[in-house]
Amino acid sequence: MQPPRASAWSVRCSNFEIFMDRVPEKSQSMAGLTLRAGHRAARAGSRPVDRPCKKGNDPSAAALFSEYRHQRSIWRESKGISRPDRAGQSWPILAMILLAVLCLLPHSVRAQSDPEAGMIAWPRAEMRHALDYLVERRMQELGVPGVALAVVSDGRIVYEKGYGIADTDGDQPVTPNTLFEVGGLGLPLEAYAAMLMVRERKMSLDEPLSQYLETPWLPNREASRQITLRHVLAHRSGLSDRVRLGSRGIDFEPGTNFRYSGMGYVYLAHVMSEIEGMPFDRLMRQKLFRPLGMSSSGYVIPEGLVNEVARGHHALWVPILAFAGPMV
Repeated sequence: MQPPRASAWSVRCSNFEIFMDRVPEKSQSMAGLTLRAGHRAARAGSRPVDRPCKKGNDPSAAALFSEYRHQRSIWRESKGISRPDRAGQSWPILAMILLAVLCLLPHSVRAQSDPEAGMIAWPRAEMRHALDYLVERRMQELGVPGVALAVVSDGRIVYEKGYGIADTDGDQPVTPNTLFEVGGLGLPLEAYAAMLMVRERKMSLDEPLSQYLETPWLPNREASRQITLRHVLAHRSGLSDRVRLGSRGIDFEPGTNFRYSGMGYVYLAHVMSEIEGMPFDRLMRQKLFRPLGMSSSGYVIPEGLVNEVARGHHALWVPILAFAGPMV
């Protein structure tokens, strides 16, 4: 991939560093990074460049930007573009012209180079080019098989793309429509739906959740009379995180400690379903996904979308270990 224009990147290097990790390192390139075959210099017989990072350093924004500049210089040489040996003599005149042009530019145009504006302020083609380069490099470094990316600006999707494969046993590519299991990221969505019900006065933050149930869900009656919505949302319910074992036991008195609890949110989902009188998947589609236009999202996979789901990439023996303890 040909790197973006050097002039644009020299202005926006700080944006690139912010996008990566905000902490530029001293390493000058990424481990094992070589020239792509598409470069004319490579096709002409140049040897791939391998400039590994210092041992123990993770590739940073500075490293990636350095590699961009390196590849850009090779591309310029292959094009026969060279800078004059005494270019310094022309800088005063160029600087004066540039200053005059910048003074005449509208504020909205100058804002595109504002480091605080971030990558979203870049020209769209340059942003897409940078994201492709970044995602592919990080996937290679971290061993990630597949990624789906969407960039949203002002409520509109300005860029979406799939990278890699959705199934390591096959060759199904990841697309913007590929579905991924989000795991624990579903908890904030459930919490948001619960707070909508609080606003509708269907639930209370500080009353026992058991009062909404005709049949007790927890075996410990005393604890169930103490656990509130606020406890569950703050992971202070005392319920364990042994979801795969179906444990409904209480590890500590509600409200006295903090411990991540997936089972607390399973309990909450049951309570919400009882209050609304509908399955939890339909409840979430009605309150959250449908209003947001997320027609393919849900807790139950529709039959027509089964082939769009990314398959798990764990080895076959990993699920066996789940019975000995929780998998995070």
